[in-house]
Amino acid sequence: MTTTATELLAAVGEFIEREVQPALEGRAAFEARIARNALATLRREQALAPVLAALDAAAGDWVGAGEGEAVPAALARALRDGRLPADERTLGYLRRRTLARLAIDNPRYSGFSAAAERWPDDLPEGATP
Repeated sequence: MTTTATELLAAVGEFIEREVQPALEGRAAFEARIARNALATLRREQALAPVLAALDAAAGDWVGAGEGEAVPAALARALRDGRLPADERTLGYLRRRTLARLAIDNPRYSGFSAAAERWPDDLPEGATP
């Protein structure tokens, strides 16, 4: 069985939390916490990157994103230029993408919890506030 990148990130984070951080003080302990948090963010990114990719792939055509162009940037330009209405399809994409991004970046953010409660159907699978 092959170990996944997500499993490796989790193992290193647990090692820092269990073995390294308790042995440190002051700035070194603080930096160990930062390292552990960075690994946790990378682990969430690894797990939810396919969700973001699928959202963007599905939206790419109707947003009008060009080859290699980021869908969020193309969407912002289309909305600004009036080529795309702020309809339920657009708002749904923005909700789902924002919830996925928050699940990666800061799942403890109170705004993420509130949004997840308000739009539970738009919460990406595997994301928990």
